[in-house]
Amino acid sequence: MSIRITEIDSRKESSKLKGGASQNQDYSPETLTPSLSETRIFKVEGTLHLKDAELLEGICREVSHEIGRPVIVKLNDVCFVDSDSAAVICRMKRENVIKIDGLNLFIKKAMELADESKCF
Repeated sequence: MSIRITEIDSRKESSKLKGGASQNQDYSPETLTPSLSETRIFKVEGTLHLKDAELLEGICREVSHEIGRPVIVKLNDVCFVDSDSAAVICRMKRENVIKIDGLNLFIKKAMELADESKCF
């Protein structure tokens, strides 16, 4: 598996947690389009290599610029990060493009090592 990037809509996420009864509700286009003031959340799944991280960086930079704040990136379901992609993620975090949510121990350590190597 390579990478899957999914934007999570907080309204859909909260409705799933309440039993999913909102599946049959009608939504107008205005309610499905996130406003510029809303926090945007992206869930990343799979293995993250340099090209994948660069794609994620492009998406996050564009969205962050549009909304004027960092986007949240959930990395719970990432099973592998190489050193180059970890460096890209660390750079985005340092530049306040993203906020990271949900790191497993392996991914966290890879990012710490990538961040430390940039300091030397």
